[in-house]
Amino acid sequence: MSRRTALFTALGGVGLAVLLVVLLLVSAGSGHVQGTNPSSPEFVIGNAGSYQHQVEKEHRPLIFPDPNEKGKNIVVQYVTGSGWHAFEAHVPNDTRCIIQWHRDTLQFTDCHGATYPAAGTGLVRFPPRVDPKGLLRIDVRHPIPA
Repeated sequence: MSRRTALFTALGGVGLAVLLVVLLLVSAGSGHVQGTNPSSPEFVIGNAGSYQHQVEKEHRPLIFPDPNEKGKNIVVQYVTGSGWHAFEAHVPNDTRCIIQWHRDTLQFTDCHGATYPAAGTGLVRFPPRVDPKGLLRIDVRHPIPA
């Protein structure tokens, strides 16, 4: 094999490797979110069954950046017996106070020492639903006040 052929083969291999890495990063995304259009009425999370398995296996909720781009992250949690729950990761009226998950007690605490159950009761919530295709969707346009 000539040096020229070897060089082109090596460059082609590097180019293919870079393309594969870019495709993996794009498919992974930030939190595997499929749609985060702020004007969209629903925040599409992805395959509900896969995420349910992940939450149950790791004993921790999913956290996503605010799809409405208002600086309020969203927690998506699956609770056995009651299903999917979605809520703000911030205490009502205090966006600087972010809740923290505790695997050992299966509850959240905030910066003021208050506790919240795994389903986010007491926080601003959003209606979740699983569509006929099995996609988990969160209605971010209609928050349910705490």
